[in-house]
Amino acid sequence: QIAQSAVQAAPSMINATASLVNGILNAGANAEKARREQDRLDRQLKLDEERADKEYKLKLEEMKQNREIEEKKHQERMKEIEAANKEKKKAALNDMIKDLGIENNRL
Repeated sequence: QIAQSAVQAAPSMINATASLVNGILNAGANAEKARREQDRLDRQLKLDEERADKEYKLKLEEMKQNREIEEKKHQERMKEIEAANKEKKKAALNDMIKDLGIENNRL
């Protein structure tokens, strides 16, 4: 009777063992799949960080160049203003000299 019970139980024990082995294999496959996915995500993150760093550096350089252009424009404008002021002073002095000359001739 013990032998008969063992023979009857054998198929279910085989099925349980097969299920256990399949579960272990599936867990291993899922772990490998998760590891590959994590590796892919890590590579993607690195690429994204490198791209963001490059974009930041380009934007910083663009801002620097724009600032330099604005500074040059400002300097040119200041030179124009100074030149215009010199011309105004020169014209005013010439007018004063003319006025003095006219006054001197009247005297």
